[in-house]
Amino acid sequence: GVAEALYNQQQRTFYGNFAAKGGLSPLTKVAASSYAGGEAKLAQHMGVDKSQLQDLFDWVIGKDIDDDNQNNSHSDKRRDLLGDPLHSKPLAIDFGLSAKNPDIRILLGSNHGMLHMFQDKGDSVNESWAFMPWEFLPNLATLRANVPSGVHSVYGFDGSPAAYIKRSGNKMEKAWVFMGLRRGGRGYYAMDVTNPDKPSLMWHISADSAGMSELGQSWAKPVVTTIPGQGDKPVLIFRAGYSPAKDTLEVGGADSQGRGVFILDAETGKLLHRFGPGGDTPMPGLRDSIPNSVAILDSNGDGVTDRIYATDTGANVWRLDMAGADSKQWSAFKFASLGGSTENTDRRFFAAPVVAQTMFGNLSENRVTVNGQSKMV
Repeated sequence: GVAEALYNQQQRTFYGNFAAKGGLSPLTKVAASSYAGGEAKLAQHMGVDKSQLQDLFDWVIGKDIDDDNQNNSHSDKRRDLLGDPLHSKPLAIDFGLSAKNPDIRILLGSNHGMLHMFQDKGDSVNESWAFMPWEFLPNLATLRANVPSGVHSVYGFDGSPAAYIKRSGNKMEKAWVFMGLRRGGRGYYAMDVTNPDKPSLMWHISADSAGMSELGQSWAKPVVTTIPGQGDKPVLIFRAGYSPAKDTLEVGGADSQGRGVFILDAETGKLLHRFGPGGDTPMPGLRDSIPNSVAILDSNGDGVTDRIYATDTGANVWRLDMAGADSKQWSAFKFASLGGSTENTDRRFFAAPVVAQTMFGNLSENRVTVNGQSKMV
């Protein structure tokens, strides 16, 4: 339905992160060339000749450059305007002032390398904007060629978005969206969509960012919460990701990336804490990548997350404790080991754990005598 709506939509808004310091800019050859330092460097980044650049930027915004419909026009609209959302699950946010006046926006990633926002008007839908970052420009030539291969080889925004929402009455004070790439790469993007028609890029982290070298393919949907020592400031918790070597790695082999759990400041993207090899809190015996989302728990009922559960691709379950504001006192241990090093025991967890918390509420008092001493139990 959305693909058909895009075809019928007259005007679309496209963003890239080609402005100063990686801010949002128009998705154009001119903006990308300026960011790259000239057309020659842009062409080198995209792996094409300079003469192909304009056609590729025209193609990505929907022009039928190759006359797919064979009507002898290269400036009309293509039909295949929406890339496949293979693993990206839609996220709906209501920006409306009341239940009677909703403003439903839907965020979705696609493997054409775009994060889309759509507006659901009830009887119709239109795209608010689409964002394609610098790192996906090298995919454009392959996507345009569309050579049948029998495998899904090109990925973009393949993850599922998560959001931090803060309202004051009917007013939207903050709406931040966080998006991993899954098979598309090793990074996360954060966007401020408080004004859904005028987004801004908050931050972008990758395996090249300080302290993030362990980050694998960013499969995990981030969990937004609060933790000890950070007050009411929202943080992101996500696994260190998937190691693609696991696709072919022999049973029992150790991964070289994706081992651990990261905690970031949701607003700035600053790394606050890392569990895992070489991190702030070790995870003794961790050998396998952790691609799934985490489960969180407030064990003492004070409204703050103080425990994390994680599963890895070696079928291990991990418990991470954040006992108090002093992160030097935090700990991690292997809660369960359910796999092995043989083909028959090669289990790999690709799903997040689920925690069910119980509380003791039915208490009774009994007086007992132990070794001649009477006491209340």
